[in-house]
Amino acid sequence: MISYTGQDKKLSFAAMVAKTWGRMAGSSVWLEKYGVYLTVTRVYFYDKGVRHWPCISFIRAQLFDVNWKHLEGYNLEWQGENITFPRTLEVPTPYEEGGGFYGPEDPRIIIEQGVLDAEPVIVFNMVEDTKTVVRSMHSFRPFSNFTTKYKIEHQDTKSAEKNWSPFFMPQANTTGEKRWPSHYIHFVYDYDPLSILRCHLLNGACTFVYQDPRPAAYLDQHKHNDTKGVMRGGTNFEPITFSTRQGLASFVGFPRTHTDAGCDKEAVYRPEMMILTTNGTHFYLDYSSEALTFGHAILTETQFDDACDKGRILLGNSIARFDDALDRDIMTMSFTVADETVQIAKLQGVRRLIEDLPQFKQATWRKSDVQWNLNVTHDVLICSIQSASDYALANTKPDPIEVERMKKLAEEKLLLAVKAS
Repeated sequence: MISYTGQDKKLSFAAMVAKTWGRMAGSSVWLEKYGVYLTVTRVYFYDKGVRHWPCISFIRAQLFDVNWKHLEGYNLEWQGENITFPRTLEVPTPYEEGGGFYGPEDPRIIIEQGVLDAEPVIVFNMVEDTKTVVRSMHSFRPFSNFTTKYKIEHQDTKSAEKNWSPFFMPQANTTGEKRWPSHYIHFVYDYDPLSILRCHLLNGACTFVYQDPRPAAYLDQHKHNDTKGVMRGGTNFEPITFSTRQGLASFVGFPRTHTDAGCDKEAVYRPEMMILTTNGTHFYLDYSSEALTFGHAILTETQFDDACDKGRILLGNSIARFDDALDRDIMTMSFTVADETVQIAKLQGVRRLIEDLPQFKQATWRKSDVQWNLNVTHDVLICSIQSASDYALANTKPDPIEVERMKKLAEEKLLLAVKAS
């Protein structure tokens, strides 16, 4: 699949590589046992001069120390074996010469906290069959080289499964000792309506443990006025504990909005901070922020000032580490801008921000009021998506079609107000 025969022979090998290889979607996790960050990045080859039409993709794994210094030729010992980094992971990949878009895409890495000898899990989507070109979700263990393909039971296979956001449900701990790794991983499958999957890490069998119980007709009738945006994908979700909310498990993550408002025929992507909560049976959204840019920490001045430039694609890829003790309260995240960069930033005060939210100051949760929690989830989601569209409209070049749509919408609201009075 890697052939340079169609490239300009006058170019040096380094120049040819620069024109045919790219990297993106860097996702990291902190390995407490070893005191290093493990970062996985999608590395892809394209031969037609178009970066977003790759022939095949691979996953590159690298180690960094606590200060993000790259560790070249570093040996990591796991269960009696020495594993040297950096390395290209040997993910079994179906491919066919002349085809494209093969190999693992959008890798996300996560590790279960508080368990003995945990091995990271890399989650990605990949074409599983070159004949049907069905794209499904997989996971790969980078130390044991174990691959799992996920299949949702009692559901017809879709042509493409992607954008599943992983998290581990906390295990009960009555002895105070560390636990063995779980056999299951959970995913936010969809945000609207909220749907949660539970998947077996060995055989890949997935079942829905929660789906919004309201009928589809009801959800269609109560959709938000904004039809330009959607929430999906993003980072892993990491647990955050509160002594005032006994019987509940909460998680923080950064999904992303995709909105077509603002830029002419170009979507704007932005991350939002979200709190997912469960009592073990029902799941709901406690909170979601407005669209985030993190000031100039991630975007250049040009990207920040005009979101229709390369700054229109800002993605949070992973929560690499979350030290949520109040005296430290630092979250380390990885980001991608314009599908070209892999960047690391540290956020301070995430835990404090969450604790200052009104719903986290309460000692109890309205466990019995399912309808109330459903309504909260709905409102949190649509307001966050609306904020992303408002951001795009306010920070990008005007789209004439969108301006006309908003004008007509305002006229319709005014007409309704006149009739009501």
